[in-house]
Amino acid sequence: MDGAWLREALLAHATTVRRSVPCAREGDADALHDLRVGMRRSRSLLTTYAPLLGEGSQHAELVTWLQTVGTDLGAARDRDVVHALLLDLIGADDLDGHPVAWLLAPVALPLDTPALARVLDTLPALAAAVPDLDPALGWRHASASWRALRRRARRTGVDAGPDVLHRVRKAAKRARYAADALAPACDGKAAARLGRAGDLARVVQGALGEHRDTVLLRAWLAAPGGDLDVLARQRGALALAEYSRARDDVAGLRLRRRPPG
Repeated sequence: MDGAWLREALLAHATTVRRSVPCAREGDADALHDLRVGMRRSRSLLTTYAPLLGEGSQHAELVTWLQTVGTDLGAARDRDVVHALLLDLIGADDLDGHPVAWLLAPVALPLDTPALARVLDTLPALAAAVPDLDPALGWRHASASWRALRRRARRTGVDAGPDVLHRVRKAAKRARYAADALAPACDGKAAARLGRAGDLARVVQGALGEHRDTVLLRAWLAAPGGDLDVLARQRGALALAEYSRARDDVAGLRLRRRPPG
Protein backbone atom coordinates (compact mmCIF):
# COMPACT_ATOMS: atom_id res chain seq x y z
CA MET A 1 0.00 0.00 0.00
CA ASP A 2 1.23 3.48 -0.90
CA GLY A 3 1.60 5.89 2.00
CA ALA A 4 1.76 8.94 -0.31
CA TRP A 5 -1.92 8.71 -1.26
CA LEU A 6 -3.13 11.89 0.45
CA ARG A 7 -0.10 13.97 -0.50
CA GLU A 8 -0.39 12.91 -4.15
CA ALA A 9 -4.11 13.69 -4.26
CA LEU A 10 -3.65 17.15 -2.76
CA LEU A 11 -0.69 17.93 -5.03
CA ALA A 12 -2.75 16.98 -8.08
CA HIS A 13 -5.56 19.29 -6.99
CA ALA A 14 -3.08 22.08 -6.24
CA THR A 15 -1.73 21.75 -9.77
CA THR A 16 -5.25 21.93 -11.21
CA VAL A 17 -5.98 25.08 -9.22
CA ARG A 18 -2.76 26.81 -10.28
CA ARG A 19 -3.16 25.93 -13.97
CA SER A 20 -6.83 26.94 -14.11
CA VAL A 21 -6.54 30.48 -12.78
CA PRO A 22 -5.08 32.22 -15.90
CA CYS A 23 -7.75 30.84 -18.25
CA ALA A 24 -10.50 31.41 -15.70
CA ARG A 25 -9.44 35.07 -15.54
CA GLU A 26 -10.07 35.23 -19.30
CA GLY A 27 -13.62 33.96 -18.83
CA ASP A 28 -13.07 30.30 -19.78
CA ALA A 29 -16.02 28.46 -18.20
CA ASP A 30 -14.24 25.08 -18.26
CA ALA A 31 -11.23 26.53 -16.48
CA LEU A 32 -13.48 28.11 -13.87
CA HIS A 33 -15.14 24.74 -13.35
CA ASP A 34 -11.76 23.02 -12.97
CA LEU A 35 -10.64 25.70 -10.52
CA ARG A 36 -13.72 25.27 -8.36
CA VAL A 37 -13.48 21.46 -8.42
CA GLY A 38 -9.79 21.51 -7.51
CA MET A 39 -10.46 23.80 -4.56
CA ARG A 40 -13.56 21.89 -3.49
CA ARG A 41 -11.76 18.55 -3.50
CA SER A 42 -8.81 20.03 -1.63
CA ARG A 43 -11.07 21.52 1.02
CA SER A 44 -12.98 18.27 1.41
CA LEU A 45 -9.84 16.15 1.80
CA LEU A 46 -8.29 18.57 4.28
CA THR A 47 -11.51 18.41 6.32
CA THR A 48 -12.10 14.66 6.14
CA TYR A 49 -8.51 13.70 6.91
CA ALA A 50 -7.74 16.58 9.29
CA PRO A 51 -7.10 14.23 12.26
CA LEU A 52 -4.20 12.68 10.33
CA LEU A 53 -2.52 16.04 9.65
CA GLY A 54 -1.65 17.07 13.20
CA GLU A 55 -2.57 20.12 15.19
CA GLY A 56 -1.15 22.77 12.85
CA SER A 57 -3.50 25.71 12.35
CA GLN A 58 -2.36 26.28 8.76
CA HIS A 59 -4.56 23.48 7.47
CA ALA A 60 -7.62 24.97 9.15
CA GLU A 61 -6.76 28.43 7.79
CA LEU A 62 -6.36 27.00 4.28
CA VAL A 63 -9.79 25.38 4.52
CA THR A 64 -11.22 28.79 5.42
CA TRP A 65 -9.53 30.47 2.46
CA LEU A 66 -10.73 27.73 0.11
CA GLN A 67 -14.26 28.17 1.41
CA THR A 68 -14.07 31.93 0.94
CA VAL A 69 -12.93 31.65 -2.68
CA GLY A 70 -15.61 29.04 -3.38
CA THR A 71 -18.29 31.32 -2.00
CA ASP A 72 -16.93 34.28 -3.99
CA LEU A 73 -17.20 32.25 -7.21
CA GLY A 74 -20.70 30.97 -6.45
CA ALA A 75 -22.52 33.58 -8.55
CA ALA A 76 -20.41 32.78 -11.61
CA ARG A 77 -21.03 29.08 -11.09
CA ASP A 78 -24.79 29.65 -10.85
CA ARG A 79 -24.79 31.65 -14.07
CA ASP A 80 -22.84 28.97 -15.95
CA VAL A 81 -25.03 26.07 -14.86
CA VAL A 82 -28.21 28.00 -15.63
CA HIS A 83 -26.79 28.85 -19.05
CA ALA A 84 -26.00 25.19 -19.77
CA LEU A 85 -29.38 24.03 -18.50
CA LEU A 86 -31.24 26.62 -20.57
CA LEU A 87 -29.40 25.61 -23.74
CA ASP A 88 -30.23 21.99 -23.03
CA LEU A 89 -33.90 22.60 -22.32
CA ILE A 90 -34.38 24.91 -25.28
CA GLY A 91 -32.34 22.71 -27.61
CA ALA A 92 -30.29 25.65 -28.85
CA ASP A 93 -26.61 26.39 -29.34
CA ASP A 94 -26.95 30.06 -28.46
CA LEU A 95 -29.39 32.17 -26.46
CA ASP A 96 -28.82 35.46 -28.28
CA GLY A 97 -32.19 37.03 -28.93
CA HIS A 98 -34.08 34.51 -26.83
CA PRO A 99 -36.54 35.98 -24.28
CA VAL A 100 -34.61 34.43 -21.37
CA ALA A 101 -31.22 35.80 -22.45
CA TRP A 102 -31.60 38.50 -19.79
CA LEU A 103 -30.93 35.83 -17.16
CA LEU A 104 -27.33 35.62 -18.29
CA ALA A 105 -26.02 39.08 -17.50
CA PRO A 106 -22.22 39.00 -17.08
CA VAL A 107 -20.94 38.22 -13.59
CA ALA A 108 -17.66 39.66 -12.37
CA LEU A 109 -15.12 36.97 -11.48
CA PRO A 110 -13.39 37.71 -8.15
CA LEU A 111 -10.07 36.13 -9.11
CA ASP A 112 -7.75 38.74 -7.65
CA THR A 113 -8.74 38.46 -4.01
CA PRO A 114 -6.50 38.05 -0.97
CA ALA A 115 -8.12 34.69 -0.24
CA LEU A 116 -7.26 33.28 -3.67
CA ALA A 117 -3.72 34.63 -3.38
CA ARG A 118 -3.35 32.81 -0.06
CA VAL A 119 -4.68 29.59 -1.60
CA LEU A 120 -2.22 29.79 -4.50
CA ASP A 121 0.66 30.44 -2.10
CA THR A 122 -0.27 27.93 0.58
CA LEU A 123 -1.99 24.92 -0.99
CA PRO A 124 1.03 23.54 -2.92
CA ALA A 125 3.37 23.89 0.06
CA LEU A 126 0.99 22.30 2.55
CA ALA A 127 0.17 19.53 0.11
CA ALA A 128 3.86 18.75 -0.40
CA ALA A 129 4.40 18.63 3.37
CA VAL A 130 1.75 15.95 4.02
CA PRO A 131 3.61 12.91 5.41
CA ASP A 132 3.24 9.32 4.30
CA LEU A 133 0.12 7.88 5.92
CA ASP A 134 -0.95 4.31 6.47
CA PRO A 135 -4.04 3.74 4.25
CA ALA A 136 -5.59 1.80 7.13
CA LEU A 137 -5.71 5.07 9.09
CA GLY A 138 -7.31 6.80 6.12
CA TRP A 139 -9.92 4.04 5.90
CA ARG A 140 -11.36 5.02 9.27
CA HIS A 141 -12.16 8.48 8.01
CA ALA A 142 -13.27 7.50 4.50
CA SER A 143 -15.63 4.89 5.90
CA ALA A 144 -16.98 7.42 8.41
CA SER A 145 -17.78 9.79 5.52
CA TRP A 146 -19.56 6.96 3.72
CA ARG A 147 -21.59 6.03 6.79
CA ALA A 148 -22.60 9.69 7.19
CA LEU A 149 -23.87 9.74 3.60
CA ARG A 150 -25.66 6.43 4.10
CA ARG A 151 -27.48 7.72 7.18
CA ARG A 152 -28.52 10.95 5.48
CA ALA A 153 -29.69 9.26 2.31
CA ARG A 154 -31.69 6.62 4.18
CA ARG A 155 -33.72 9.26 6.00
CA THR A 156 -34.03 11.74 3.12
CA GLY A 157 -36.55 10.86 0.45
CA VAL A 158 -37.36 12.65 -2.77
CA ASP A 159 -40.09 14.66 -1.06
CA ALA A 160 -37.56 16.48 1.14
CA GLY A 161 -36.99 20.19 0.65
CA PRO A 162 -34.13 21.54 -1.49
CA ASP A 163 -32.01 22.51 1.51
CA VAL A 164 -32.28 19.02 3.03
CA LEU A 165 -31.44 17.40 -0.31
CA HIS A 166 -28.48 19.77 -0.64
CA ARG A 167 -27.08 18.46 2.65
CA VAL A 168 -27.26 14.94 1.24
CA ARG A 169 -25.41 16.16 -1.82
CA LYS A 170 -22.66 17.70 0.32
CA ALA A 171 -22.31 14.42 2.22
CA ALA A 172 -22.05 12.61 -1.11
CA LYS A 173 -19.27 14.90 -2.29
CA ARG A 174 -17.30 14.37 0.88
CA ALA A 175 -17.71 10.58 0.70
CA ARG A 176 -16.79 10.53 -2.99
CA TYR A 177 -13.67 12.63 -2.64
CA ALA A 178 -12.48 10.67 0.38
CA ALA A 179 -12.91 7.38 -1.48
CA ASP A 180 -11.32 8.66 -4.69
CA ALA A 181 -8.18 9.77 -2.86
CA LEU A 182 -7.72 6.60 -0.81
CA ALA A 183 -8.78 3.82 -3.20
CA PRO A 184 -5.57 3.82 -5.30
CA ALA A 185 -3.55 3.06 -2.15
CA CYS A 186 -5.65 0.04 -1.22
CA ASP A 187 -5.68 -3.53 -2.47
CA GLY A 188 -8.26 -6.19 -3.18
CA LYS A 189 -11.58 -5.96 -1.41
CA ALA A 190 -10.77 -2.64 0.23
CA ALA A 191 -10.05 -0.98 -3.13
CA ALA A 192 -13.18 -2.52 -4.66
CA ARG A 193 -15.39 -1.35 -1.80
CA LEU A 194 -14.02 2.18 -1.94
CA GLY A 195 -14.38 2.25 -5.72
CA ARG A 196 -18.01 1.20 -5.43
CA ALA A 197 -18.64 3.78 -2.70
CA GLY A 198 -17.09 6.52 -4.82
CA ASP A 199 -19.20 5.57 -7.84
CA LEU A 200 -22.45 5.57 -5.84
CA ALA A 201 -21.60 8.86 -4.15
CA ARG A 202 -20.94 10.38 -7.58
CA VAL A 203 -24.39 9.29 -8.79
CA VAL A 204 -26.05 10.84 -5.74
CA GLN A 205 -24.02 14.02 -6.12
CA GLY A 206 -24.83 14.30 -9.82
CA ALA A 207 -28.55 13.63 -9.46
CA LEU A 208 -29.04 16.06 -6.60
CA GLY A 209 -26.82 18.63 -8.30
CA GLU A 210 -28.98 18.54 -11.41
CA HIS A 211 -32.11 18.82 -9.29
CA ARG A 212 -30.68 21.82 -7.47
CA ASP A 213 -29.84 23.47 -10.79
CA THR A 214 -33.45 23.13 -11.92
CA VAL A 215 -34.61 24.67 -8.63
CA LEU A 216 -32.23 27.58 -9.22
CA LEU A 217 -33.44 28.09 -12.78
CA ARG A 218 -37.10 28.01 -11.77
CA ALA A 219 -36.41 30.62 -9.08
CA TRP A 220 -34.87 32.89 -11.71
CA LEU A 221 -37.61 32.54 -14.30
CA ALA A 222 -39.97 35.49 -14.60
CA ALA A 223 -42.99 33.33 -15.48
CA PRO A 224 -43.56 30.37 -13.14
CA GLY A 225 -45.74 27.82 -14.86
CA GLY A 226 -44.51 28.76 -18.32
CA ASP A 227 -43.02 26.32 -20.79
CA LEU A 228 -39.49 26.58 -19.42
CA ASP A 229 -40.72 26.20 -15.87
CA VAL A 230 -42.53 23.00 -16.83
CA LEU A 231 -39.46 21.63 -18.62
CA ALA A 232 -37.25 22.47 -15.65
CA ARG A 233 -39.69 20.82 -13.26
CA GLN A 234 -39.75 17.68 -15.40
CA ARG A 235 -35.95 17.59 -15.52
CA GLY A 236 -35.85 17.97 -11.75
CA ALA A 237 -38.28 15.08 -11.34
CA LEU A 238 -36.07 12.84 -13.47
CA ALA A 239 -33.07 13.77 -11.33
CA LEU A 240 -34.96 12.91 -8.16
CA ALA A 241 -35.95 9.55 -9.65
CA GLU A 242 -32.27 8.82 -10.25
CA TYR A 243 -31.49 9.81 -6.68
CA SER A 244 -34.26 7.50 -5.43
CA ARG A 245 -32.70 4.55 -7.25
CA ALA A 246 -29.25 5.43 -5.97
CA ARG A 247 -30.53 5.57 -2.38
CA ASP A 248 -31.31 1.85 -2.53
CA ASP A 249 -27.79 1.08 -3.73
CA VAL A 250 -26.24 3.31 -1.07
CA ALA A 251 -28.25 1.56 1.63
CA GLY A 252 -26.94 -1.79 0.44
CA LEU A 253 -23.24 -0.93 0.72
CA ARG A 254 -21.65 -1.05 4.15
CA LEU A 255 -18.16 0.20 4.95
CA ARG A 256 -17.13 -0.88 8.40
CA ARG A 257 -14.53 0.86 10.51
CA ARG A 258 -11.76 -1.52 9.49
CA PRO A 259 -10.84 -2.34 5.89
CA PRO A 260 -11.77 -5.83 4.66
CA GLY A 261 -8.91 -8.29 4.60
